[in-house]
Amino acid sequence: MKQAAQMNIQDYLEIVLRRKWLIILPLIIIVIGGIIYSYRLPRIYQASTLILIQQQKVPTAYVQPTVTSPIGERLHTISQQIMSRTRLEAIINELSLYQDLRGTLFMEEIVEEMRKDIDLQVRGRDSFQLFYQGKNPRVVATVANKIASLFIEENLKVREELAEGTTEFLDRELSRVKKQLVNQETALRRYKEEHIGALPEQMDANLSSLDRLQLQYQAITGSLENAKERKITLQRQVSQISEMSSQVGEVGIETGGVEGMGMTGSPQLEQLKQILAGLQSRYTDKHPDVVQVKNRIKKMEAELEAGGEDEDISDVSPSSPYSGFDFTETLKAQLLETDLEIKKLAKEQREITAKIAVYQRRVEEIPRREQELLSLKRDYSNTKANYQSLLDKKLNAQLAANMERMQKGERFKVLDPARIPQKPFRPNRPKIILLSLILGLGIGGGLAFGAEYMDHSFRDIDDLERFIGLPVLATIPKIITDDDVRRGKSRKRIVLASSFGVLALIIITAIVHFFIFRLNFLLVG
Repeated sequence: MKQAAQMNIQDYLEIVLRRKWLIILPLIIIVIGGIIYSYRLPRIYQASTLILIQQQKVPTAYVQPTVTSPIGERLHTISQQIMSRTRLEAIINELSLYQDLRGTLFMEEIVEEMRKDIDLQVRGRDSFQLFYQGKNPRVVATVANKIASLFIEENLKVREELAEGTTEFLDRELSRVKKQLVNQETALRRYKEEHIGALPEQMDANLSSLDRLQLQYQAITGSLENAKERKITLQRQVSQISEMSSQVGEVGIETGGVEGMGMTGSPQLEQLKQILAGLQSRYTDKHPDVVQVKNRIKKMEAELEAGGEDEDISDVSPSSPYSGFDFTETLKAQLLETDLEIKKLAKEQREITAKIAVYQRRVEEIPRREQELLSLKRDYSNTKANYQSLLDKKLNAQLAANMERMQKGERFKVLDPARIPQKPFRPNRPKIILLSLILGLGIGGGLAFGAEYMDHSFRDIDDLERFIGLPVLATIPKIITDDDVRRGKSRKRIVLASSFGVLALIIITAIVHFFIFRLNFLLVG
């Protein structure tokens, strides 16, 4: 055999002619086998249902749907529920499916076979198609419509359950958050009650009260100092009057009359002036004691100027109501009153000091209280916002649940119900015959070229020269006899007959297939 690089089309044609039976026989056998195989396969029919996904009838601006997952995910979830063993077994028993398999397979295996016969394909975003295949065209259409109705029912059920489940979940969460909100409100109220007066919003009031108390403290401190000075003055006056009264008594006893008065009038006048100064420091000029002392001083000054008449001497005696003894009692009473006033002012000073300390402590604690209160308010605000958000979601979920119950939400609608198929879905006989023809040609060609490769005969001068390595000087032409001519013609007739036979077989197969199809159509119709 020549090398592949040295062969031309004529060489290939010669090989085909030499090995024609190795090509024709496998072709005929495989084609016939393919035809027989295609007609022995059971006819499988397929029915389909087109389902439209209708959007909700209420605008989403008014009611937000609770189901927002993509259609592919939802169909996968629904198909898993419908493809469950319980659902498919109920359909098998209801429609008496797979009777030929019930004696050889378990129910689980039959259910698995039914799963293989069901197919689901999504068509865009608003539709999907269900397929079911089987041997009986009427049953196939019935099962396809049955599965479609299950998809519609399951979708409504799933959406309603999801809406109700969402509402129940939001109810529980709302109750939990409400309880948390009430607890935080109680904690915030208790905190304000426990720290009343030291809250951030009371800073200005505390500062104002602190300023007022400090002014009061200063005023009371001044009054207290005045009272203490007045007490010292009164004590000194009482002491002076006591000494003066004792001196006046001794002089009166020794000299008596006007002479005693004249001798002691000037010291008494000075003492009265000191008493007047003490009274004026405490009382106004209209006070009775001040008026009496002033009158007494005027009278004594007039007497001293007149020379001290006898009729006035009795007025300066120690028993006079304006004598030193009487003034001493008055001053002692004033001293006692001053002591009480000092104690009262000291008490008020201590009280104001304590109040100032309280307000100062409040002012100092306000920054820390502000941080604590801010933390409580922040938690309360977050919980309140969460509660309001859950409340809004709950109301929307209730609307969505009512919408699903009234079937106003998204739902499935059969757009194209399954019909009884008119021709089988499988087997595809023309395709099988074409594949068998291609396979036969391939096997025959492989056998022919394999036999040619194994054949070492010399087919021309070039093969001989390559083999012996010497040039060929002369050749003897092939002598063709009448028998050779007859045998050649006979071979040609056989080849033509074989070719026509294969062609006739293919045509007959197509005609039989057509009549079988028409017969099946008439039987189904």
